[in-house]
Amino acid sequence: MNEFEFSVSAHQTQFLWATAGISVTTAAGYDDVLKKIGTGGQLSSYALEMIIYLTEEIIEADKRIMPVNGNATCHDDLLCALSKRYFNGANLITDTAIESLFNQLADSVSYTARACTPEELTQVAYLVFIREMTHHLSIQTISMKTGKR
Repeated sequence: MNEFEFSVSAHQTQFLWATAGISVTTAAGYDDVLKKIGTGGQLSSYALEMIIYLTEEIIEADKRIMPVNGNATCHDDLLCALSKRYFNGANLITDTAIESLFNQLADSVSYTARACTPEELTQVAYLVFIREMTHHLSIQTISMKTGKR
């Protein structure tokens, strides 16, 4: 199994398979996704679907981005913030926990849009990124590491 790390930032997404020596950086991140959909401070089910769609486009854009079929490591400050806010500060986050949080979010906007601060919208876009990576890259757990690579 390859050692896999990722980082999602405002304007790029990085994927690194250390043992295979493969590094892929896309020219798009969570802020680029949010700018394309122009939420106006509102999160609706349509906006959430568009975040999913645009995130999938980023993940699937480069054929070198391949399934992990296992665990990943991430150093992102936003992952740390999500962990503190939604995962009781856990250093290991499962795909099941991510999916559960996403489903709660989707349910909360299923009938009516909700007002969100820019920080909340950023966290939503980041959550969708890691959720879609768990789906498309078959990531089962994400180990959160403090400090940059």
